[in-house]
Amino acid sequence: MMKALRDELKDKLLRNVSEFRVYLALEEAIHSVEGSGPGAERPQRSRSLRILARQLLSERAAPQSTGELAEGMRSLGSPTSDNSISSSLSQSPDFVSVRWGGRPRWWLANLPTPPEP
Repeated sequence: MMKALRDELKDKLLRNVSEFRVYLALEEAIHSVEGSGPGAERPQRSRSLRILARQLLSERAAPQSTGELAEGMRSLGSPTSDNSISSSLSQSPDFVSVRWGGRPRWWLANLPTPPEP
């Protein structure tokens, strides 16, 4: 039942920030019930950063620098560092580094890079 709720919330994630917080709570509850130990903490953190990054990139509809993503994550109540974001996104096939506006930025791998303004 919790997994079904999680999956439903995941689909709505990019449309509603408050539901995103509920999604993260469900993820933690599922890991707790399934017996994920303390070693699962770091992958959960990376997954959370990736979810937030995906949300921010989708909302802003433009590639973002690591600093811009960190600022956006902090505004959503998830304090993080530029290094942890870069590390997490570079290890995921869901994100690509692109040059946009003359600077390196992150974008969603499954979408074409939007035209520069």
